[in-house]
Amino acid sequence: MEYPRAIYLIICTEFCERFSFCGLRTILSLYLRNVLLFPENESTVIYHIFIMFCYLIPVLGAILADSYLGRFRTIFYFSIIYAIGSVLMCFAAIPPVAFWPKGMIFFGLFLIACGTGGIKPCVAAFGGDQFHLPLQEKYLQQFFSIFYFTINFGGLVGMILIPFLRKSVNCFDDDTCYALGFGFPAALMIISLILFLIGKPLYRLKYPKENIILSFLRCIIYSVRKLCQNNNSEIQKHWLDNSQKKFSPKLISDIKIVLAVLYLYIPLPLFWSLFDQQGSRWTFQASRMNGYIWNVQILPDQLQVINPALVLCLIPIFDKGIYPIFNKLCRLNSALNRMIIGGIFAGFAFITSGFLELQLEKSYPILPRNGEATLNFINTLNCDVEIRSTFHSNYILNEADSIELSSGGVYILVIRIHQSQVAFQKLFTMTQPNEIHILWLFPQYILISIAEILFAISGLEFSFTQAPKSMRTITIAAWYLSVAIGNLLVIIIIQSQFFNSQANEFFLFAGLILLNMIIFAIMTRQYKFVLLEADSSNDPLFFKNKKNERDLEPLIKIPNSHTSLIANSN
Repeated sequence: MEYPRAIYLIICTEFCERFSFCGLRTILSLYLRNVLLFPENESTVIYHIFIMFCYLIPVLGAILADSYLGRFRTIFYFSIIYAIGSVLMCFAAIPPVAFWPKGMIFFGLFLIACGTGGIKPCVAAFGGDQFHLPLQEKYLQQFFSIFYFTINFGGLVGMILIPFLRKSVNCFDDDTCYALGFGFPAALMIISLILFLIGKPLYRLKYPKENIILSFLRCIIYSVRKLCQNNNSEIQKHWLDNSQKKFSPKLISDIKIVLAVLYLYIPLPLFWSLFDQQGSRWTFQASRMNGYIWNVQILPDQLQVINPALVLCLIPIFDKGIYPIFNKLCRLNSALNRMIIGGIFAGFAFITSGFLELQLEKSYPILPRNGEATLNFINTLNCDVEIRSTFHSNYILNEADSIELSSGGVYILVIRIHQSQVAFQKLFTMTQPNEIHILWLFPQYILISIAEILFAISGLEFSFTQAPKSMRTITIAAWYLSVAIGNLLVIIIIQSQFFNSQANEFFLFAGLILLNMIIFAIMTRQYKFVLLEADSSNDPLFFKNKKNERDLEPLIKIPNSHTSLIANSN
């Protein structure tokens, strides 16, 4: 069978959407700090609250897609909300139009979070719907790599172009133009909506035949209630089997599979708490470094482009080179095993960023502690003022013929005028300028990019292929929910202010993810992979063993228990 033509429009739509979202997200934290004048910690919290909502809303999108609207209409309606929010962000950055900039920005961010969140669980699943399974299983596997390649390519272009437009164009008497930085993504989102509508005649449209979410919840509630009421003579192999008299074996089997997948999602949020700090903590870290290469400045928000650029380069290397080699040496062909290794690489990335931060802290200003004070005295009088103190200054006032200012430095310039001429000038450096080069961030970006390929792509593939076709959007929504919880963890740790040193915070995240991956590895040992479910088949799902034989195997083996998740046949 030929490759579905509708996939190309879906890919183009996703490219424009990712361009829009990643471009806006790249400049957001600096806009909050530099224009709206939020402190750095508050800017970080606002940024992660926005990202958190972007990954909470997918639950709502999944419910609407699987139970009411179908995936096409869900993507369409939420894309409209998305476009409105993007336009509002542009207007909020235009001083003559923005009557309440902070309020407009927050409302715009909320609409964008709703829009991108609503379509997130649907686009990948909608693309998967275009394939006839199992005949096009090979094409489906290629689609997920192409889909993730498109996500990163769109993000790459957005992360390069949007900061450039923001910095290189002057508007509204400012040396930056955030109105253009937000306006270009708004235009891309409108184009994305148009491209998606053009492909409607080519799509395989599937609409929900029943409220699967309601059936899902009713079956679980009924089974729990029966479990509490059961006597010893009615003990079932699995607690969901208590609902066999009221619900179909197929529904019960599907719920067992979904619960087994969701069980493995429990440790995953911590990975995203590390990954999403590229747009907050790592961006602020880059702003305190020397970004000049051959008199060309690399902007702090532009540096985020390293991640998608590396991912684009590494995806074919992993698919064609690394995976085939390691598949012969170990069980790297398992999506869960790849996710474990990806989490470990994320830990190494934050260890690297922690050591870099230790070097940066040497140049940070030393703030007064208890019992200490800092005094700056500037005399603007036309007479001399004598200051007597118990301390003496080490500064020697010499004339300076020229003044050199470097990025990141804090200076005090003392000028004395005598008879309308400059009689004396002296530049005092209060905070040392950025000396550590921004390229030292490359090692941690390389590590986090490898982590993304191993963890995120494998997780997306796992979420789609292991879920029953009636509940694929729900499963992907749960995957995105783990991202939201990860950003919530960042907010909690920042607000708790466990450490005065940013480096120690990075080391904390590194230690937590390494411990987390050990727990995840223990949990994955109990899981057995399922075969893809055919498009138009009511046959039961069978399970793989090492020889790919279709032997019936439990999804989750629970130690010291007689209960296990077994697929029921119709």
